[in-house]
Amino acid sequence: MQQPASAIRAAIDIGSNTVEVLVARCLPDELEIIEHQSTMARLGESVNEKGEISRDKFKTALNAVRKYQKLAKKHKAEQILAIATEATREARNSQDFLEAVKRKTGVEVQLISGFVEAVLDYYGATYGPGIPSDAGVLDVGGGSTEIVTAKNRHITWLTSVPIGSGTIHDRYLPSDPAPYEEMEAARSYLAKYLQTIRIPEPPPALIVTGSSASSLLKLGQHAFKLDEKSDRLTYEDLSLCEGLLSALPAEEIARRFEQRLERARILPAGALIIQAVMQYLHIKEVRISSHGVREGALLACTRYGERWLEEVNSIAFKQGTSPADQVAQGM
Repeated sequence: MQQPASAIRAAIDIGSNTVEVLVARCLPDELEIIEHQSTMARLGESVNEKGEISRDKFKTALNAVRKYQKLAKKHKAEQILAIATEATREARNSQDFLEAVKRKTGVEVQLISGFVEAVLDYYGATYGPGIPSDAGVLDVGGGSTEIVTAKNRHITWLTSVPIGSGTIHDRYLPSDPAPYEEMEAARSYLAKYLQTIRIPEPPPALIVTGSSASSLLKLGQHAFKLDEKSDRLTYEDLSLCEGLLSALPAEEIARRFEQRLERARILPAGALIIQAVMQYLHIKEVRISSHGVREGALLACTRYGERWLEEVNSIAFKQGTSPADQVAQGM
């Protein structure tokens, strides 16, 4: 049954770095944003270290969901969509976590695949005006990275890989600030990993979404006087940001450039991932979007109704390709 086309809905996204909520009035191709909030939970940090969501991070995420449930009710949201991504996908205790959220809040969290995440990223990042119909989308999350290509606003190919800003930070950039040797080790790893991905037709333009991308745009505007009305970052802009992040400790970055301390710590990793993908795709400039998986979930629900996740799963299954699949197929 198709749902009303102009309903207020909330989307809660339990990611590897953050737990976020978006409340909006929803139309099939447009969202009127009412409120957006974010909590840095770093679920991925404990999953990378111990293979499971630790007790303290478990509690932080649960409290965030409880808080956002109240916020959604305050705005009279007719529906709360809740999704979880890479950190929860990889955690040994993911089922315990999802069941605890349902038991203590009543919110049912859908554990989505990386391919479904990629579809929702594409919907969210491309719904606004002035988006080229053949633009691709890159989502740099905390625990995974998604790449999507499209023709005439139809997805033609997508992938999701278990590499994100939190992952790269935890594995390669433990120092604050990270010295040249750590940055080079991370850069080398990313370049080699991307060689395992075979994109059938690289996109002519790229939209980058995720909190790291938005934070890097803000950093460039504050630190290097980039145009505050522009949503573009060049490879050179990102190199400047990377140099600054390598020179100053996270606390100094946070204080001087209005960044969250927790975000400032993992921002060098986010910059490296975006640069690596740009270099691989031979793209010199990207467009940064603050819209992503949450907006995509709200749009998909509004377009497809109660069976929205099944529809997205179908699209993801048809277009999704992992590096392992490509090797097996001889691509």
